[in-house]
Amino acid sequence: MSETQKAIWLKKLQDIISLGVSSDSSEDFYIQILVIIMEATGADRIAITIPGGDGENHITCARDSRGNVSPEMKEEISRSIISRASEEMTMLVFHPDGSGDFSESMKLCSIFTAVAVPILVKNRRNSGVLYADYRSLKTIVTPEHMEFLTACAGVISLEYSRHMVCLPENSRSLSPIKIRLEHLLTPESLGSVRDRVYSAISGKLPVLITGESGTGKTLLATAIAEASGKSPVVRATLGLSDDLNTIASELFGHLKGSFSGAFSNRTGLVERADGGMIILDEILNLPLAAQQLLLDFTQFGTYRPLGWDKKEPKKSSASIICVTNGNLEEAVKAGRFRTDLFYRIAGVRIEIPPLRERLQDIPALAQGFLKRNFPERPWTLHIDLRKELISNRRTWPGNVRQLESELSMACDQALREDQDACVLMVNHFKKPRTSFPDPIAEVVLPDPSIVPVNTGADALKTFKLNLEAYEKKLILKALSETGNVVAHAAKLMDIPRTTLISRMQYFRIDKS
Repeated sequence: MSETQKAIWLKKLQDIISLGVSSDSSEDFYIQILVIIMEATGADRIAITIPGGDGENHITCARDSRGNVSPEMKEEISRSIISRASEEMTMLVFHPDGSGDFSESMKLCSIFTAVAVPILVKNRRNSGVLYADYRSLKTIVTPEHMEFLTACAGVISLEYSRHMVCLPENSRSLSPIKIRLEHLLTPESLGSVRDRVYSAISGKLPVLITGESGTGKTLLATAIAEASGKSPVVRATLGLSDDLNTIASELFGHLKGSFSGAFSNRTGLVERADGGMIILDEILNLPLAAQQLLLDFTQFGTYRPLGWDKKEPKKSSASIICVTNGNLEEAVKAGRFRTDLFYRIAGVRIEIPPLRERLQDIPALAQGFLKRNFPERPWTLHIDLRKELISNRRTWPGNVRQLESELSMACDQALREDQDACVLMVNHFKKPRTSFPDPIAEVVLPDPSIVPVNTGADALKTFKLNLEAYEKKLILKALSETGNVVAHAAKLMDIPRTTLISRMQYFRIDKS
């Protein structure tokens, strides 16, 4: 390499270091550094990946010669070489005409040369990766290229450590709790959610988590509660009953004889959570009369068990996390939820976006799920499947829950075809639906006009049983079409969610 080229690369490296010192935003820094590296090395495509708590490397930023890389193009980046460089913490250079595991996928993606340089990240078992690939013989990768990329990876490592937000001091070790929370927050699309989560962990304000069914709200609430270091963590599922005594007893407990059937004292969930956190799941299902019971507790931490006749109320220092898949603002406007209670529980608001708005996260989410749930088999996603999963042909009404369900079914299908299978293909997945079908159009209800007015009791009973059979069939069909997500099934049937839950209980249809 000529002295002129050395001087150019040295100047580029100085520019990168200056960016790291002056940049207030890690996102801006990553984009600018990739532009500089591409200009210096002649790479056709370049990317930075950061390891998540799920063990997967997530693409933080990627560029090609024309600008940002599309989600489909991101899936053509060689995941195999990135994964190996991360795990082995060593630089890898690969040509598809050589021997190795990467040849087939690189040929499919028309990659001539790929380079993966580890980015050492503090407190991570795996490293991040600076990745570059070349799609022609126009640029020959030399040892000097590798030295320059290695120096760039070192600067990126320092920058990532500077911007990295840590959990509270009592949970900074690589515990299962931290790994679980990092797994949930690693995807690039959850950047705004990540900031609010760390605020929730370090602060004392009540937390309100909203989002569609299946997005992982309760899982995130539990991870936040555990990562805060507070104990115990208690979960209360609301809306299972409309009876005020039952709700009050569940939350605050009761004294013996306080109502008919109270044969002994009962400790409520609020008292059990004293010193820790209580997760109030499906808060919007709480009847108005019961919402009044929460007011004093949310503001002062005080409550009265049923039958409590002492002057001073009991106290609990439990912090509160509320979860709902409904729209609380609309419920307040409609008079279904108390305004004062809403503002008391919405201290830190976290909204989890639906999966259809974060399609680019799906391949990494899928790979992480496979690794966690099927550790005995090294499942991978074929590149065509990765592209299919992020396409607009799939709307994912059941969100992450639906993705995990379809992944499990795909694994079963792959193993039925080949007991040694470890690569999931497009044909292993259910074909996507372009829209919800109208289940009513496919179910023929009996015509009441055929039943005589003076019919006997037995005939009416038979008619009722037939009608209920159709109703059950309709409910099961709606659940099937929406990935077993009750909220979506209720929307499809145009009935209230609570009504659907009631009818499911009547027909003994398990929500799970």
